[in-house]
Amino acid sequence: MLSNLFISSQVLYYVGNFLQGIEVVIAILWFITLFFKLCIYFYATLLGFANVFHIKDYKLFSFPVALIMITLSLIVYPSVSYQKEWDTKTWIPYSLLVGILYPLFLLIAGFIQNKKRRSSNG
Repeated sequence: MLSNLFISSQVLYYVGNFLQGIEVVIAILWFITLFFKLCIYFYATLLGFANVFHIKDYKLFSFPVALIMITLSLIVYPSVSYQKEWDTKTWIPYSLLVGILYPLFLLIAGFIQNKKRRSSNG
């Protein structure tokens, strides 16, 4: 009986190590995903600023945008409870607005503008 308890404890130890190894791999993949996501958003922000100010070299904005991004990361969620409340109450309407309604509006505006160009040219 004691040997069974000892052996089952060893098996449980190996299973625990295996699960911790999986958790480490998942955590590493998660951090890599976050890194690429942050890089893409940062790059898009830099290109947006360069486009708005009609500057060809977007690298000029790297440091100021990085400072703004770091500052906003400290301000945007003052606490975890605020983050949870914002995520549950505000995120869904915001994502619907930005992800569906705004692109739909731009698509309709583009069709109208295209139609006006065709009628004025032809």
